[in-house]
Formats: sequence, C-alpha cells, structure tokens
Amino acid sequence: MNRFLVLAAVAIALAALPGCSEPDGRMADMAQQVTHEQSQQNQRIAEGSRAVAEGSKPLIEADAKARGQLIGLQRDLQQDQSAVARERDKLEGERQAIAGQRVQESKAGAFFVGLAVILVCLAPWSWPACGTPPPGRKRVRFWSKSWRPIWLKIPR
Repeated sequence: MNRFLVLAAVAIALAALPGCSEPDGRMADMAQQVTHEQSQQNQRIAEGSRAVAEGSKPLIEADAKARGQLIGLQRDLQQDQSAVARERDKLEGERQAIAGQRVQESKAGAFFVGLAVILVCLAPWSWPACGTPPPGRKRVRFWSKSWRPIWLKIPR
C-alpha cells in the first residue's frame, strides 16, 4: 500500500508540472519591469554620487587652502617664538653682566669703607709722624725714647 501511495503522489506531481499549456507573459513582463526599475535606481544613485563628488571638491579645496594658511601661521609663530627666545637670552646676558658689575661695585665699596676705617683708626698714630700737633695740643721740645715727638696738652 505504501508503494501505491508513493506512486500516486508521483503521478499527480507529474501531471501538475506541465500545468499550463500556453506560455504566460506575466512573469516575463514582471521581470522586465523589475529590471527597468533596478536600472533607474542605479542611475539615480550614480547621479547622487556625482553630485556629492562635485559638491565635495570645493570643500576639499577650501580645506587644503586652510591647511596651507595654518602651516604658514605656525611657521610665523615659530619665528616669533625664536625671536622672543633670542631677546630673552640677550636680556638674561645683560642682567648677568649688570649683576656682575654690582658685585664688583659692592666689593670695591666694601674695600674703600674698610680702608677709610683703617685710616681713621691710624690717624692718631700718624700725627706725630707729620710733625704737626693735633688740634688743641702744643709741641714739646723733648723727644721720647722712640724718637717721636710727644704731644702734651698744655693749658693756656
């Protein structure tokens, strides 16, 4: 019985295959219409791509121009920075030279102040060597053992 059912199913399938005796043009028309619509879509996509490419050309050119200007500005900035650095180095050199002069001046000032102090301290010892009495004193005619004159204060 199984064989009979299988054979019957195959026979029905074979009978259904040639189904239409005349060829129907609806499928061919539909395939042709779908192909036509597909080609129109492809043309519209191509036109859109061309429009995008043409529209992006000025943007690309403007971007290249802006990049060129940016590079020029960066070059100018670097030149300005190097000029500022040179001026800063020059000022630093001048500052160090002035600081060195100040150190020399302060050393010379300290030397002369010290020399003045020494001379002031030695002044009382130098009066007898000069041979003139200090103010308020008179010369006495005798000499000390060190062969220097002795100055005595004599009341008037």
